[in-house]
Amino acid sequence: MSLLQRERKSYTTWQEEYKSKMTSAEEIARQVRNDDVVMLAGGINIPHEFSVELSKRAEELRNVTICL
Repeated sequence: MSLLQRERKSYTTWQEEYKSKMTSAEEIARQVRNDDVVMLAGGINIPHEFSVELSKRAEELRNVTICL
């Protein structure tokens, strides 16, 4: 058995795989660091929850560029 086969997770359904990849807006906002460039979908697709969580960190972050 190859290393890839040993490390590959087995999911019963695509829904389980999807759920395993879900990450909260708070967790994603915590990953933003100083001097990062954050690319967001524009228009009606702007991720509201992420924007709210990132704005909570406005005082601690420096030189973060947000592109729509």
